Amino acid sequence: MTTVTREDKEMEDKKYYKDELQKLGIEGIESVAGGYTMEQLTEEERKRAVELDAKWKEATSDYMNGRITTAEYRAINEAHNDFIRMMTKKYDGRDI
Repeated sequence: MTTVTREDKEMEDKKYYKDELQKLGIEGIESVAGGYTMEQLTEEERKRAVELDAKWKEATSDYMNGRITTAEYRAINEAHNDFIRMMTKKYDGRDI
């Protein structure tokens, strides 16, 4: 008798989902992912998204290298997350 472990089941699930995602293509992935795309945003929103993303990436590096405090990192991270939540609600109608 073969025993199926939790790890075996998780590996099987990951392979299934990987195979299914490969079949979908980019349009299908976007349709099931929800949220919003950069093309939907106004020019001002795109600029803000790029700006916040750059600040977040820089802050992540700075925090990991001890150049900024936890409070500073959290403030930048929260601003980034707030923007994502606002755009998701605006363009997808969902609160996240």
